[in-house]
Amino acid sequence: MLNKWIVGILSLVVMLLLLTACAQEGDSTDDLNETTIEGEWEITFALRNGSPTSTIDGGIFTFENGAFSSNFIQDGMPGNYELDGETIITGLRNPEEFHVVSYSDRRMILKTTISGFDFEFELERITNEDEHSIQ
Repeated sequence: MLNKWIVGILSLVVMLLLLTACAQEGDSTDDLNETTIEGEWEITFALRNGSPTSTIDGGIFTFENGAFSSNFIQDGMPGNYELDGETIITGLRNPEEFHVVSYSDRRMILKTTISGFDFEFELERITNEDEHSIQ
């Protein structure tokens, strides 16, 4: 009898852990459009070919009025961008596009290939509150 009770409790705990792992802060791509991604986004974590990399710490993506720029891609040269479903097409040559893996108002995960390397970027939106806390 005690074994059935323990198995039941453990099963319940495992189910709750699985449910909470699947529901991450409402991240999806449902609210993704040109208006919702507008602004500045800081790279908070990056993978290159599946391994963490710090070579692009402090990287910033800026999406504004159909223009895209970054402080580490092509020396910050701006390009246009458009959103095609879950793909951001930049108009730049390397990378030409980013696949949006997940999106929320404060967080976005992008995948792309740059010079033959697969990258995944975790971005956090920069807000006025963030700028004031830095000063």
